[in-house]
Amino acid sequence: MSWILTGDLEKEGEQEVMNVFPNIKADVLKVGHHGSKGSTGEEFIKQLQPKTAIISAGKNNRYYHPHQEVLQILQRHSIRVLRTDQNGTIQYRYQNRVGTFSVYPPYDTSDITETN
Repeated sequence: MSWILTGDLEKEGEQEVMNVFPNIKADVLKVGHHGSKGSTGEEFIKQLQPKTAIISAGKNNRYYHPHQEVLQILQRHSIRVLRTDQNGTIQYRYQNRVGTFSVYPPYDTSDITETN
Protein backbone atom coordinates (compact mmCIF):
# COMPACT_ATOMS: atom_id res chain seq x y z
CA MET A 1 0.00 0.00 0.00
CA SER A 2 1.35 3.42 -0.91
CA TRP A 3 0.76 6.61 1.06
CA ILE A 4 1.36 10.29 0.36
CA LEU A 5 1.53 12.62 3.36
CA THR A 6 1.20 16.13 1.98
CA GLY A 7 1.47 18.29 5.09
CA ASP A 8 0.45 21.83 4.11
CA LEU A 9 0.92 21.25 0.38
CA GLU A 10 -1.39 23.42 -1.73
CA LYS A 11 -2.44 23.16 -5.39
CA GLU A 12 0.74 24.77 -6.76
CA GLY A 13 2.86 22.25 -4.89
CA GLU A 14 0.61 19.41 -6.02
CA GLN A 15 1.24 20.46 -9.63
CA GLU A 16 4.98 20.48 -9.01
CA VAL A 17 4.82 16.97 -7.51
CA MET A 18 2.90 15.74 -10.58
CA ASN A 19 5.45 17.40 -12.90
CA VAL A 20 8.40 15.77 -11.15
CA PHE A 21 6.66 12.40 -10.64
CA PRO A 22 4.27 12.05 -13.62
CA ASN A 23 3.31 8.46 -12.72
CA ILE A 24 2.73 9.00 -9.01
CA LYS A 25 -0.12 7.02 -7.43
CA ALA A 26 -1.16 6.55 -3.81
CA ASP A 27 -3.62 4.27 -2.07
CA VAL A 28 -3.92 6.65 0.89
CA LEU A 29 -3.78 10.44 0.75
CA LYS A 30 -3.34 12.62 3.80
CA VAL A 31 -5.25 15.64 2.46
CA GLY A 32 -3.19 18.83 2.34
CA HIS A 33 -3.58 21.81 4.63
CA HIS A 34 -6.47 20.39 6.70
CA GLY A 35 -8.68 20.19 3.61
CA SER A 36 -8.52 23.91 2.83
CA LYS A 37 -9.92 25.15 -0.49
CA GLY A 38 -6.36 25.80 -1.69
CA SER A 39 -5.36 22.15 -1.43
CA THR A 40 -6.23 18.75 -2.86
CA GLY A 41 -7.28 19.75 -6.34
CA GLU A 42 -9.19 17.69 -8.87
CA GLU A 43 -6.13 17.01 -11.05
CA PHE A 44 -4.12 15.76 -8.08
CA ILE A 45 -6.89 13.33 -7.13
CA LYS A 46 -7.19 12.12 -10.73
CA GLN A 47 -3.44 11.49 -10.83
CA LEU A 48 -3.11 9.79 -7.43
CA GLN A 49 -6.30 7.71 -7.56
CA PRO A 50 -6.38 7.18 -3.78
CA LYS A 51 -8.84 4.79 -2.20
CA THR A 52 -8.78 6.53 1.20
CA ALA A 53 -8.26 10.16 2.22
CA ILE A 54 -7.40 11.28 5.74
CA ILE A 55 -8.22 14.82 6.81
CA SER A 56 -6.72 16.22 10.00
CA ALA A 57 -8.89 19.09 11.24
CA GLY A 58 -10.21 20.19 14.61
CA LYS A 59 -13.92 20.04 15.29
CA ASN A 60 -15.65 23.42 14.80
CA ASN A 61 -12.35 25.04 13.78
CA ARG A 62 -12.39 28.75 12.95
CA TYR A 63 -11.37 28.15 9.32
CA TYR A 64 -14.25 25.73 8.66
CA HIS A 65 -11.85 23.05 7.43
CA PRO A 66 -12.31 20.85 5.55
CA HIS A 67 -13.78 22.93 2.75
CA GLN A 68 -16.91 21.63 1.02
CA GLU A 69 -15.22 21.87 -2.38
CA VAL A 70 -12.51 19.44 -1.28
CA LEU A 71 -15.08 17.06 0.21
CA GLN A 72 -17.07 17.16 -3.04
CA ILE A 73 -13.97 16.32 -5.10
CA LEU A 74 -13.28 13.33 -2.89
CA GLN A 75 -16.92 12.23 -3.06
CA ARG A 76 -17.01 12.51 -6.88
CA HIS A 77 -14.10 10.10 -7.04
CA SER A 78 -15.68 7.68 -4.53
CA ILE A 79 -12.82 8.08 -2.07
CA ARG A 80 -13.36 6.90 1.50
CA VAL A 81 -12.83 9.88 3.81
CA LEU A 82 -11.68 9.64 7.43
CA ARG A 83 -11.71 12.93 9.36
CA THR A 84 -10.27 13.68 12.77
CA ASP A 85 -12.98 16.28 13.43
CA GLN A 86 -15.66 13.61 13.03
CA ASN A 87 -13.90 10.30 13.66
CA GLY A 88 -11.35 11.32 16.29
CA THR A 89 -8.08 9.40 16.28
CA ILE A 90 -7.37 7.48 13.09
CA GLN A 91 -5.12 4.46 13.36
CA TYR A 92 -3.77 2.11 10.73
CA ARG A 93 -2.44 -1.25 11.87
CA TYR A 94 -0.39 -3.41 9.53
CA GLN A 95 0.46 -6.97 10.47
CA ASN A 96 1.19 -10.10 8.44
CA ARG A 97 0.74 -8.20 5.15
CA VAL A 98 -2.79 -7.06 6.10
CA GLY A 99 -3.78 -3.54 7.14
CA THR A 100 -6.85 -2.16 8.88
CA PHE A 101 -8.06 1.36 9.66
CA SER A 102 -9.64 2.01 13.06
CA VAL A 103 -11.13 5.21 14.46
CA TYR A 104 -11.44 6.25 18.10
CA PRO A 105 -13.96 9.03 18.77
CA PRO A 106 -12.84 11.92 20.97
CA TYR A 107 -13.46 11.41 24.68
CA ASP A 108 -15.28 14.72 25.09
CA THR A 109 -18.02 14.19 22.51
CA SER A 110 -20.93 11.79 22.44
CA ASP A 111 -22.34 12.71 19.03
CA ILE A 112 -19.52 11.14 17.00
CA THR A 113 -20.13 7.86 15.20
CA GLU A 114 -17.58 5.43 13.83
CA THR A 115 -17.29 4.80 10.10
CA ASN A 116 -15.65 1.66 8.86
